[in-house]
Amino acid sequence: MRERLSKKMTRSLSAFAVSFLLFTGLQPAMFAQDLPEEISGLVESSLQEYLALEQSIATEKTPLVARLSELEESNLKLRSEVESYRFLSQQVIAEIEELGESGKSVTSQIEYVRSALDGFLDKFESRINISETQVYMDDLDAIRAKVDPDSQNMQAEFAGYADAMRLSLQRISRNIGGEVFSGKAIDSEGRIHNGKVLIFGPAGYFQSEDSKQGGVLKYDSGAIEPGITFLPDAQGAQIGGFVETGSGELPLDSTLGDALALQTSKGDLMTHLKQGGYVGFIILALGLIAGVISLLKLSDLAGFYTPAADQVAEISRLAREESTAAAQGPLKEVKGVAGDVLATGVRNINKNALLLEETMLSVILRAKPRMERYLPFLAITAAASPLLGLLGTVVGLIKTFALITLYGAGTPNALSSGISEALITTELGLMVAIPTLILHGLFSRLIRSRIVALEQTAFDFVESTKLEISVGE
Repeated sequence: MRERLSKKMTRSLSAFAVSFLLFTGLQPAMFAQDLPEEISGLVESSLQEYLALEQSIATEKTPLVARLSELEESNLKLRSEVESYRFLSQQVIAEIEELGESGKSVTSQIEYVRSALDGFLDKFESRINISETQVYMDDLDAIRAKVDPDSQNMQAEFAGYADAMRLSLQRISRNIGGEVFSGKAIDSEGRIHNGKVLIFGPAGYFQSEDSKQGGVLKYDSGAIEPGITFLPDAQGAQIGGFVETGSGELPLDSTLGDALALQTSKGDLMTHLKQGGYVGFIILALGLIAGVISLLKLSDLAGFYTPAADQVAEISRLAREESTAAAQGPLKEVKGVAGDVLATGVRNINKNALLLEETMLSVILRAKPRMERYLPFLAITAAASPLLGLLGTVVGLIKTFALITLYGAGTPNALSSGISEALITTELGLMVAIPTLILHGLFSRLIRSRIVALEQTAFDFVESTKLEISVGE
């Protein structure tokens, strides 16, 4: 144990000595002379090992440095390749995104074309008369089987649309000069009429069996029979003559019956007002009364007269200098409330100015309620009419919900009465309220201006009286 420790200490001392020699730069031989022989040998041995190790490191360092250079060069190449591949991948991703956008655009165009062609097919079917089903229905069934979107066969689908266009052209070639055949039609009240059908281009006409009625056909997709809108006698006779002779004039509706059906469904004014129900008639009654009152107020305001200041001064002078009887002549020319005010002033002209003024103003105050009569009714009508319209809307909605409970939401014709009442009452309420509100404001402004004019007349009379008294004194 002691020997091991001694050897370790010896080696440590030797290593320390070598390190010290190297650090201080002393020659190992010079230092070794002063050391014991054993330590000197160890130092010499360690020094030899150190030199050998240094030589070995120097020998191995050259290939390692060369290898490191090769690895660094290889790393640079790999980095360059990675950047190249990254750039290529970005280009590929951009191209994929561009192709995706192009694919979306193509898909959108295909969907648009499919939608347009499907709409064409629907309209084509809706224009086919029910009497022509034996000619076209089998072909249409085959076309519908091809264009079924669930089939996932785009080629067959567009082939079906092409067949539909060819079939449409064939039908046009048949109907271009007019085609007459026996058929049926349903009027707006659901009655079925037998007669002859005339297909002339896109338009369809119908003549009843007794040749007394003629009208325009409207083709509804899914209907059992084509609908008909009967025309007046003169136009119906034109259709009958063309059906019988194959020539003549025909009435033409460019919307293929839609505009004519819309015009027929509008009805007259009384029908429109009746759709508002009892609430609508209450609103109309209020509007009628407000209209009569407005005419009366216009008549009152149109007859209002205010004398000029010179005329007032003349009446005052005659009453003061001569007599009240002398002032009656020009006083009779002043009509209405202004005449009453001046007459009161003439009768009380000998009173002091303050009392005279108060007496004349009292006449104006008594006349003010008469001038403002019926205005509160106009204000009430303007405020109540929209509320009555809202009441009619609620009543119409209640009726609509009751009809929905009875017939369901899939029958809009059954619900139209309640919806019409809800909308028409609102329309009538606003039609009555808006003009009434405007007239009330106008009349109030005119009456205020008339009262101010009467007060000015009274002030002019009092001032002219004061002036005459001061001049006389």
